[in-house]
Amino acid sequence: LKDYFMNLRYPVDDKGNPRDSVPITTRQLEALIRLSQARAKACLREYVLREDALDVVELMIRSTEEVHKDEMGLIDRARGGAGGISNRRAQKAF
Repeated sequence: LKDYFMNLRYPVDDKGNPRDSVPITTRQLEALIRLSQARAKACLREYVLREDALDVVELMIRSTEEVHKDEMGLIDRARGGAGGISNRRAQKAF
């Protein structure tokens, strides 16, 4: 979960150069952890398996793609949320 979160938050290309990132906060990491725990509980386990975490990552990938797709079906990282800035910051810029 940590590796997936860090790759989303601070993505780099093959050469190690920073790329555009998806607006993501530690709340999403906490949500990934809670979803993994919930999946384990649904399988009547008291602990989380790697398979639980991988399924939750797949869910997050599909959800993120769905939010960031434009009308043509292409990924647009600027879509979703407040365009990467908080409402307070957007009002301040106005």
